[in-house]
Amino acid sequence: MATAKIDATEMGVGEDAIVTDVKYLVPNDMKTGDKIKSIVTDANGNSVTKIYTINKENNTATDEAGNVYPLKPNGKGAMAFDVPNGAVITPGTELKTQFIDRFGNEGDIKQKPNNISNKAEATLSADTDKDGVINKDELKTASQA
Repeated sequence: MATAKIDATEMGVGEDAIVTDVKYLVPNDMKTGDKIKSIVTDANGNSVTKIYTINKENNTATDEAGNVYPLKPNGKGAMAFDVPNGAVITPGTELKTQFIDRFGNEGDIKQKPNNISNKAEATLSADTDKDGVINKDELKTASQA
C-alpha cells in the first residue's frame, strides 16, 4: 500500500479539519470489475475505507453507495476520476490506496506520481504544488475554497 502522511507541522498546530477532493489514477490495464480501495486514517487511528469499482466500458468508477464518477484522461496516458470532498484531513492523516482485481486478489500499491505506471494512485487535491504533502498554506487555501 502507498502511504502519504500529513503531519502537524504541515497542517499547522490547532488547525481544524478540512475536507478535500481526492483524485484517483486508473491505469490503462485496469479492467471492468477491478477496484481501488482508499483508506483515510486520522492521527487517532480512526479509518474511513471506500471502494471504487471500475467500469471501463462506461468510463466510470462507482463507490459502494452507488455514486458514479466519470473517468477522464489524466494527460499522462491513463484515466483518472475525482471524488469531490473525498477526504477529511487533520494533522497526522494518512491516505492509503490498494488495487483489487475483479477476482478479489489484493495488491500492494506504490505511487509513481510523475510517470505512467500499472498502479492505482490517489492524490489530495489540496496538494497544489504536487509535492505529496499538504503544507500550511495549502491547508488554508483549501479551507477557504
